[in-house]
Amino acid sequence: MKMSKLGCFSEFLLFPPLVLIAILLAFRSSVPPQPVIWTIVFSAGLATWTLIEYWLHRALFHHAPILSRIHKRHHHSPQDLIGTPAWASLLIALIAVAIPSWAALGFGLGTAATAGLVNRLLRVRLRPLRDPPLAATPGFLSLSGAAAACAPPPFIQ
Repeated sequence: MKMSKLGCFSEFLLFPPLVLIAILLAFRSSVPPQPVIWTIVFSAGLATWTLIEYWLHRALFHHAPILSRIHKRHHHSPQDLIGTPAWASLLIALIAVAIPSWAALGFGLGTAATAGLVNRLLRVRLRPLRDPPLAATPGFLSLSGAAAACAPPPFIQ
C-alpha cells in the first residue's frame, strides 16, 4: 500500500509509547517480573523477530498472491512509500504477538517478548537511515529518506 510520509513514520510514533506503557504496567503489577529473566526474554524477542521476518519475507512476500504483487512493487520502486499502515501493524502485533505472548508467558514476560520483537522491528526499519554505507554497498538497493524506513532491510532484498 502506498503511504504518505506521516503514514510511513507513524509506527515510530505509535509503538514506542505503547511498549513503554506495557513495560511500566508489567513492572508495577502485583507480581513484577525478575529483571534478569525479563532481559533474557526481551533478548529472545529480539532474536525471534529476525527469524519471523525472514520467514515472512520468503514464504509470504514472495509467494502469497496479493502480498507478492505489493512486494514486487516495492522491489521495482523502492523509493515509493509502500508499506503496512500503522493501524494494521498494531492489530497484527496484538493478535499475532502480544496476546499469544501474554497467554503463554504471563503479562510481565509476554510484554518482554513483545517489546523485544517491536524493538527489533523498529531498529530494522531504521537501519538504512542510520547506516548509509550499508545501504550504498554494491549489491544492495540504495535507500534514502522516508522510503528507507518503510522498506525491508537491504540484507533481505
